[in-house]
Amino acid sequence: MDAKYEEGIRCLKQCWKELGHTITDEEKAAMKSFRGFFLSGKAKPYSHEVALKWLSDNQLAWGDEKYQQHRKLIYELNDAVSNGTIKEDYKFVPTTYDSLPTDLKNHLILYRNELLSRLQYRSSRDQLIHCISFATFLKDNGILHAHDISTALISEYHAYAETIGDTYICLYSVRYFLQFLVNRGIIAGHIPFALTSPLQAKAAGYAIRRFSTDVSAFETSGVDPDVYWQNANDLIDILRKEHHHNEDATRNNNLVYYQMFYVFMQEFSLPYTTKNARIWSEGMAGFMDEPHRRPSFKRSLYLLDIFLRTGAVTDGDLEIVLCSSGKITELSTTYRKLLDDFLSCRRKENIAPATLDVHKSGAISFMLYMQEKGIPAVSGISLMNVKEYCTWISEKAVNHKNNYSYDLRVFLTFCFEKGYSAQDLSRALPAQSNQQRKIVKVLSDEEIQLIYEYRDNAATPLQLRDSAILMLGLLMGLRRIDVVNLRFSNIDWKVQTISITQQKTYRPLVLPMPVSVGNSLYKYIKNSRPRMSDEGDFIFLSMSAPFKRADASACGLAVKHALNNTTGSFHILRRTFASRLLAAGTKTDTIKDSLGHSTMDTVNRYLSVDEEMLRSCCLPLERTVISYEAAS
Repeated sequence: MDAKYEEGIRCLKQCWKELGHTITDEEKAAMKSFRGFFLSGKAKPYSHEVALKWLSDNQLAWGDEKYQQHRKLIYELNDAVSNGTIKEDYKFVPTTYDSLPTDLKNHLILYRNELLSRLQYRSSRDQLIHCISFATFLKDNGILHAHDISTALISEYHAYAETIGDTYICLYSVRYFLQFLVNRGIIAGHIPFALTSPLQAKAAGYAIRRFSTDVSAFETSGVDPDVYWQNANDLIDILRKEHHHNEDATRNNNLVYYQMFYVFMQEFSLPYTTKNARIWSEGMAGFMDEPHRRPSFKRSLYLLDIFLRTGAVTDGDLEIVLCSSGKITELSTTYRKLLDDFLSCRRKENIAPATLDVHKSGAISFMLYMQEKGIPAVSGISLMNVKEYCTWISEKAVNHKNNYSYDLRVFLTFCFEKGYSAQDLSRALPAQSNQQRKIVKVLSDEEIQLIYEYRDNAATPLQLRDSAILMLGLLMGLRRIDVVNLRFSNIDWKVQTISITQQKTYRPLVLPMPVSVGNSLYKYIKNSRPRMSDEGDFIFLSMSAPFKRADASACGLAVKHALNNTTGSFHILRRTFASRLLAAGTKTDTIKDSLGHSTMDTVNRYLSVDEEMLRSCCLPLERTVISYEAAS
C-alpha cells in the first residue's frame, strides 16, 4: 500500500473529526472498497488519476447513488493528501460515461439492471466497462441514438477493436449488449451476428462494400430471410443428431456461411433463391480466397439448397456434397446411373463413409474424362483409353499415384463384374507397389508402469480425467475419437460393458470393461467431472467453463502428462493393447473383434511387435550357407 494513501486516510479521518462529522456506514463501505482495489495488486501505486480511472470504470455498474458516495470520498481524500484539509468545493470533472449521449446512457442503464439481475457483480462490471468503451466509439462516430447502429458500423468497430487489442471484448461483451438491443426492438436482429467471430465481422464489411453500389442482379422474390435462417438451424440440428456430425464441423463448415448469407440478405432486404446464393458466393470469392474455404463455402450452400427444396437430407445428398457438387452434375444420365449403382453396391459392403467418398471422387474423375473424349458409356472404353487416362491423371496427382490407381481399380472391377464392360479394364492400370511393412512401435514395460503410477497418484481434476482416458486406451484399445464421444448411455455398469458405434468405421462394438477402467471412470465422474454442463451425457468434458465435450486432443495430452514426453501419440495405447493380447496368446480373430476391425489386414501389422514370435521364426546360423566367390 502506498504511504501517501495511508497518510491521506489518517488525515481524512482527522479532518472529519475536526468538522464534527460522524463516519457513515456508506463511507466505511466506500473506504473498504477503495482500499481493497489497491490491496488487490492489480492497481498502480495510489494517485488521484488512478483513483479517478477506477471511479469511471465502475460508474455504470454502481449506479448513481453509490457512485456519488465513492466520488465524494475520492475527492476528499485527494484534498486531505494534497492540502491536509477538506475544501468541500472540489470541481466536478465529467467521466467518459458522463459525456455519452442521453439515449445511449439510458440503454446502458437498462442493460446494467438486466445484467445485475442474473450475473455476479464482477462479471457484470467487466461487461459494462467494455460496453462504455463501445458507446464511446459510437459517440465518436456521430451515433447519438442506439437505433442508428448499423452492420457496417459494427464491422468498423471490430477493425478498431483489433487495433487496440480488444477483439475478444468486442466479440463477447458488446455482442451481448447488441442482442439486448435486439430483444428490445431497438436494432435489427441480424446485426449481432456480425460479432459472432472475426470472420463474420470482416465478411459483413466486405459484402457491404462489394454489393452496396449495385444489387440489381439479385432476384426480389423468394424465401424470406428469417424462414431461410430457421431452416439453416434445423439443418444443423439434423446433421448433428441424425448424421452424427460434430459441433465444431457443422459450425466451421456450415453455420458460419449460412450466417454470412443471412446477414447479407437482411442488410440488403433480399430473399433467398438459388440464383441469389450463387451471385453472392461468386461476389464473395475474393473474400473466400483461402483454398480450404471456397470448396466448403460452396458445399454448405448446395446442401442447404437441397434442404430448402425437399425438407430433408439423405446420406446420398451428403455424399454428393462431399464431392464437388458442380462436377457430379456434369455427368451424363448414363454415367450418373452407373455411379449410383457403384455407390449402392459399396454401401452394402459396409465401407466407411470416408473411403466411399474417395472411391466416388476417383470414379467421377474417370467418367468425366471419358465423357469429354466422346465416349458415352463404359462399354465403349478400351484398354488404351484407360492407359491415356492414367497418363493424364498421373501428371495431376504425381504424389498420389497408388491412391488414384486403387480407387479406379475398384471401380473398373465393379464394372466388369456387373457386366457394364465386356473386358476387365483394370488390367490396363499400372501395377501397384507392395505395401511397406513397418515395425509397429508400442509402449515399453517401463512406460506402461509410468502410466499406472500416474493413475495411482492422480489427485487434481485434470489428472483424474487423464487417468480415465489412459485406461480406456491401454486396457480397451479405444480410439481417441471414441473416447471423447463416450456417453453415460454407452456404459452398462451392471454387466460391466461399454457399447459404442465407432466413429471411424460406424461398426458397433461391445467390449467388457475391466475393473481398472471402471474405477478410473468412477473417480473422475464422482470427484472431478463438472456438474453443470450443456453436454450432460458426454463423460469427458473440458476443464474450463462452459464445460463442453472434451476435444480429441485431450487424449494426446493425457499421454504427454503421464509419460512426460513431447509426442503425445494416443494411438500407441491402441497398438500396445493389441500387441499385449497377441503376446498373451489371444487368437487373432478375437483381437480383430476387440479392435473393431472388419478384416485381418490391420491386425496383421501387430505381428511385428511380438518379439518372442519373431525369434521363434529365425533360422539357426548353422543352416545358413555363405558362399565366397572371387571377384572377376
